[in-house]
Amino acid sequence: MAGFVVNLVSMGVARFAYTPLLPAMLSDGLNLDGAGMIASLNYVGYLVGAVLSITVSSVLAQKWMFRIGMILCLLTTFLMAWGDSIVIWSAVRFFAGLGSAITMIVGSAIVLKLLVKHNEAKKVPIQFAGVGLGIAVSGAVAMLLVFDGDWRLGWISLGLFSLIVTPYAMWVIEHNSVETSSINNTNSNVNNKLPMFVWFLCAAYFCEGIGYVVSGTFLPTIIEKIPGLQGTGYSIWIVVGLAAAPSCLFWAKMAHKLGDVEAIMVALLVQAVGVIIPVFADSAFLNILGAFLYGGTFLGIVSMTLSFGGRLGSANPAQTMGILTVAFGVGQVIGPIYATALTNWQNSYDAALIVTVAIILLGWTILMMGKRSLLVNY
Repeated sequence: MAGFVVNLVSMGVARFAYTPLLPAMLSDGLNLDGAGMIASLNYVGYLVGAVLSITVSSVLAQKWMFRIGMILCLLTTFLMAWGDSIVIWSAVRFFAGLGSAITMIVGSAIVLKLLVKHNEAKKVPIQFAGVGLGIAVSGAVAMLLVFDGDWRLGWISLGLFSLIVTPYAMWVIEHNSVETSSINNTNSNVNNKLPMFVWFLCAAYFCEGIGYVVSGTFLPTIIEKIPGLQGTGYSIWIVVGLAAAPSCLFWAKMAHKLGDVEAIMVALLVQAVGVIIPVFADSAFLNILGAFLYGGTFLGIVSMTLSFGGRLGSANPAQTMGILTVAFGVGQVIGPIYATALTNWQNSYDAALIVTVAIILLGWTILMMGKRSLLVNY
């Protein structure tokens, strides 16, 4: 549950609240280029946080990184409400990304190690379900509170919500510090050669970083531009969150049944369908279905990839999870840049979504190529 709350705050709120609040910010004067730059700076911060997480192996350092990350997630959520320029928002979102990555990687790694010690590794995906609930909460706040373009109230409300639930997660992590110390190898073999398949997984996860981020940043805005669907962007974002919350458990079962790599590959194909639907459909039903397919896969792909990668790098799961998150983070930075450029050029999100689906399918192809390496080396 502590891991669940950590991911709810660090990813569901600090990372994803920007998405449902963006339409109101755009209507209040923020332009699309600025919105894309703010999003990209958030992902740059996420990338820096992932790199920092790789470099730390001692329990004490990880605990301090976790504390700092949680504080950054809280502060930056509140600070977004007081920003009034692209420069300020970009700086705030950079540190929000930094805090999100550190908190998610280090906190999830601590939880993973504790669960593995108690032979409860199958419960690891539960913590990532917090992201889905956070997405649903942020969407609900946007729909219920962000009236007349008052997006600042949304940021403040989500900050207060996070402030209420965060102490529980931090207390649990602190309470388990002795136990965590006893199972964490401070001299872990961070220089050990990782299995070859990790690098195939990294390449595919890079593609997923690009593939998920366009819808993850602009989906409510995309829906609002579809004729006849104006005013439904917030509710469709709630669908994404509600689909994401249980998806980790569903895909964990699929990974157990099909195999980790096979389940990730299936999820990528389903996600591609969900992402492309707004290009060809203007009905509410089909776009709700697309949101459900997207929400029901992207978080499952994250949880399966990080859980599988953590097991591949069992000596120091935080290191392997950090390497994967760096690849993912680089993809996240690229996504909004080309998406806004193509959208401004075409005055439509269609080209950006088509390119995005092509990149998702490239990730699928990379995993297919890497399966031979997995069978030989793992």
